[in-house]
Amino acid sequence: MKKADLIISSILVLMVVGLLVGVKLMPHGSHDGHVHSEACEHEHDHDHDHGHDHGHGHADHDEHDHEHGHDAHDEHDHDHGHDAHDEHDHEHGHDAHDEHDHDHGHAGEEIALKPGALKNIDLDSTDSVLELTVGSFTRTHSIPAIVMEYQGRTTSKVSAPHAGIVTKIYREPGESVLPGEPLFDVTLDLPEMMNAQTEFLKLHETKEFLEGEIAEIDKNLNGLAPQRRRELDVRLKETEIEIRNSQNALRVLGLPDEMISEMEEKHQMVTYVRTVHVPHVSHHGIVSEQNPGESDCSVVFENLYVHVGAKVEVGETLCDLCDLCELTVRGDAYAVNEELLLDALKKPETPVRVVFERTGKAPLENLRLRMVESKVDETNRTISCFADFKNVALEDAKPSENEGMRYVHWLYKPGQRGVMEIAYETVPDVFVVPAGAVAKDVNETFVFELEEELENGEKVWHRHPVHLLFRTSEQAVLANDGSVKPGIRIAARSASFLQDALNAQNGSGAKIDPHAGHNH
Repeated sequence: MKKADLIISSILVLMVVGLLVGVKLMPHGSHDGHVHSEACEHEHDHDHDHGHDHGHGHADHDEHDHEHGHDAHDEHDHDHGHDAHDEHDHEHGHDAHDEHDHDHGHAGEEIALKPGALKNIDLDSTDSVLELTVGSFTRTHSIPAIVMEYQGRTTSKVSAPHAGIVTKIYREPGESVLPGEPLFDVTLDLPEMMNAQTEFLKLHETKEFLEGEIAEIDKNLNGLAPQRRRELDVRLKETEIEIRNSQNALRVLGLPDEMISEMEEKHQMVTYVRTVHVPHVSHHGIVSEQNPGESDCSVVFENLYVHVGAKVEVGETLCDLCDLCELTVRGDAYAVNEELLLDALKKPETPVRVVFERTGKAPLENLRLRMVESKVDETNRTISCFADFKNVALEDAKPSENEGMRYVHWLYKPGQRGVMEIAYETVPDVFVVPAGAVAKDVNETFVFELEEELENGEKVWHRHPVHLLFRTSEQAVLANDGSVKPGIRIAARSASFLQDALNAQNGSGAKIDPHAGHNH
């Protein structure tokens, strides 16, 4: 009996170890509780049989083990392992997985932004989205440029038309004046003018005396003194000649004819004040489509050289006038690019564009080269070219009620720097978009298509890789190679912000795994 009990105990130990190993190898979850209950039930039945009947031999116990160990356990494994687990796999593999793929099939290339986020990156307005269209792009050669005065036209000098004393100055330096407006009063009371008037009056009186003597001879002597008459006639003719010469001298000194006539009538000297006006400025012949031709434009009164009470001579400079209505842009290109400049000069249809970066000023469009210098700068090894343009008045300040002053502000001023772009090649069949519509990530370039606009204001953007051909400070040129299709709507700006947001969503650029968190 002791030997039989030892054998039975060994068999029981082996069975318990087998059950424990089986439990560990089985899937977790609801299987654990089921196996645990079967093991307890099996151990309880075995103890019950062992307590009541110790006479069972190896055949009975082996038969019990076989039925329970194989039939029951196999049935459990079969029913639960295949039916339930396969059902779980089927339901999860098709229903849940299909639903997951439907929601997140492009999660790594799409990002949805709420209205607040769109406003922060300036993508909430209607002009923040543009439709992709096929067009052409004109390649340009860019050179540094500077706005300059047009030599011989921008700055002019106002000179004294005659000698005199400055008695009034109408404007102050910096004011804007119009053609025809008064600038100075110059009084003609210099000694030269006084002497000329005195001589003129003296000759006029001499003439009147001689005319009286001749009339007296003719009346009283009845032609009996022909010699005396002839002498008076000769002196009268000489006096008339001297009077004409004196009149011309007065005119040269600035005295008008009406003032000379007044002197003859009143037989007295006159004081004449000559007013100097703003001359008319012509803009005819400017080589630019923006210029309207000949017109009157306000000029700036600057660089005053005289003061009230100053004596001025004929031709002496009174002030400078600066006409900013027209200016020129000088571009400096390396001498090796001279052929490109000469081609643009020969072809009037070649557009020239001037861009003012980081200033907010509108670019100058549709200019053309006026000239290319025939010498090379020895220091910089550059050759200069020039293009003219019509300036834009920003604001005409209202005159003061007391002072009557006026100031004009101009959009473009001498000394402003920019970039001159000279066209030399046209590339067809491309997409031309704003520079902000393209984002770069290491060695790839992307645009973001507006895929969906949700009812809550969210916008869903889909990233597309594109081939960037050229890029300027304002535009980007994309190849029409099928990576994106014409007609789609893309973000017109802030593409780099969308790229950063997508990278952050994907975890520093790593794409989101649509199956992450699921076991199939």
